[in-house]
Amino acid sequence: MLRTAAQLFAKRGGALVVVASIALLPAQVLKTALVAAGRYRMAAAPLDDIARVKRDPGERQGRLRDTMDSGDLDGAPTNEGRLDRAVEAISDLTESHGLRWKLIAAALFLATLPLVAAGVSLALGAVAPLVLQARHGERVCAEECWGIAGERIGPLFGTVALACALSVVGMFLCVLPGLVLMLGFAFAAPVVVLEGKSGVPALRRSLSLVAAVLPRILISAAAFALLRGGAALVAVYLLPYGALVERLLVTDVLSTLLFPLPIVGLALLYEEARAASAPAPAQYIRRSSAPG
Repeated sequence: MLRTAAQLFAKRGGALVVVASIALLPAQVLKTALVAAGRYRMAAAPLDDIARVKRDPGERQGRLRDTMDSGDLDGAPTNEGRLDRAVEAISDLTESHGLRWKLIAAALFLATLPLVAAGVSLALGAVAPLVLQARHGERVCAEECWGIAGERIGPLFGTVALACALSVVGMFLCVLPGLVLMLGFAFAAPVVVLEGKSGVPALRRSLSLVAAVLPRILISAAAFALLRGGAALVAVYLLPYGALVERLLVTDVLSTLLFPLPIVGLALLYEEARAASAPAPAQYIRRSSAPG
């Protein structure tokens, strides 16, 4: 499968990148926008907290009372005590800010991972006709691929949105259910585009197809993770510390260029699983190759 995917990518790499990027890049940028919004909100949080402490005498008195009750100021000069309280207040605010950002970052990761998976799924739905026709020696251009997917654009977006929503819920239920659902719904988009199913039937069909090639689906998922990790390392190397949004954008662009290769692998796995299962309607595939 890897050799076949590499050969197809070598022959039609440009078209594959164009077709896949139309779905991948918006999903990746939306994910980055959510992370950037959360980061911006947390960057302003310490200033809000410090202003509240300055405005609220009760807050200052409470911090002082807690410090005195702990015995930290016994016998200390007044100026030294004030300095200690200031350092303690700053330390408390910094620790609180860091903890909140970690929690928000974890929540954003859980929420946006299915969003990236949805982008991959949409890209797979558009790439699958190109890959399957290329396997039979026929050429399908990027415009024709999205034309084929466009005929089913409503059911396609509805099914992928449903899969994404279920995966998000699963991610917040101890993470593992979300990961399982994301893997299980990997073939939902090509099922919609090439088999004419949609909604829950398409998701069920995807689950049955994925089960037939599960070990290699896991390898494909690992390939996506490795490529994303490699893109992130390049971004860290190129950009300075603190440029979070810029690093994420560079990672998104590099991932968009790299992801079409494992997406081709998923398309080949879909074809194999479909052929091994009960024969599915092939009128969509035949129609996509018909002239006009």
